[in-house]
Amino acid sequence: MATALEGVFVASRRGVLHWTTESVPVPIFDCDVIDDENAQPISERGTATRALVTHDGGERVVIVDDVPTGRYAAYEHRVELLASVGPYLFIRETTMQNGCGAHGNVEVSFFVWDTDARAVRADVLPLIEHASGVERQRARLQLIEDARSEDPDENPFVSHERIEALPLDAVSLVAIVPRLDGERLVVEQLYSTDACYACGDDVWGSYTRTTMVTASIGPSILEPYRNAPPELLAFARAHPRLEIGGYAPLQ
Repeated sequence: MATALEGVFVASRRGVLHWTTESVPVPIFDCDVIDDENAQPISERGTATRALVTHDGGERVVIVDDVPTGRYAAYEHRVELLASVGPYLFIRETTMQNGCGAHGNVEVSFFVWDTDARAVRADVLPLIEHASGVERQRARLQLIEDARSEDPDENPFVSHERIEALPLDAVSLVAIVPRLDGERLVVEQLYSTDACYACGDDVWGSYTRTTMVTASIGPSILEPYRNAPPELLAFARAHPRLEIGGYAPLQ
């Protein structure tokens, strides 16, 4: 019987990389004593996530190692590999925490990891946002249209005057997800705008509303991978129900 392989395997110039995540327990405190330096954590535990890639030779490179510094009544942190193209990993982090305030909070972040350079590509989102004026305007109009379709009595964001006059500079690119569309690579661009806590859509953390725009424009680092390899296309046609999460030509 074949052994099931856990995690995600990504081809790179350094060989095959093995993406895995590990859960790390986080102490949780009762709100009544959370500010007491001598208080002991309760039996329940929160969870943080460590994400890493292991190289062929066994070397482990830690990409995310979440270590909360404060005290929380609830804490859940996860790391997701959204896609991979060539040596680039597209990664989302989500942290759900309750510090005993008025309510809990969700924070989401995104980054691109270059497995060749073993570093974050911090230039990706700023360069795309600078070049994606049309897509950003489309996102603004979609946010307005989505709000108009909701009941203003149930969502204060809809009835707020701000949504009808939502300025373009209030719409920000927060994540991109490349995917295979037929034989070519396209990029899903996620845009966000600020909203009240009760108005959010739970996609990009608390206090935000979001919309996704499919665009042909993408980071220049993806240009060499714009056309999918014939072998991958043949595989995709043979497995139409299988979602292709990434690819890396070996030549």
